[in-house]
Amino acid sequence: MLAQKRADLVRIIEDLISARFTDYRSEKAAIDTLRLAVPHPDPLALIFHDPWDDALTAEQVLALALAYDPVGSPPQFLPLAA
Repeated sequence: MLAQKRADLVRIIEDLISARFTDYRSEKAAIDTLRLAVPHPDPLALIFHDPWDDALTAEQVLALALAYDPVGSPPQFLPLAA
């Protein structure tokens, strides 16, 4: 079950990286699913971090998003106050 959920998240990230969505509603649903599944406040920033750097794979993005620790992370990765 956990392996299937991980595979689903990797597929979502791959779809976001390659811009496979044909409509806004399905893209928004995928982004919302990803945001709810990982502790990182902005997983899209990991996907689209710097166009000049080597792109991260979907597995790397998911690993970073899951490893995010709001207590131990540097200040630049903390979410902005509302």
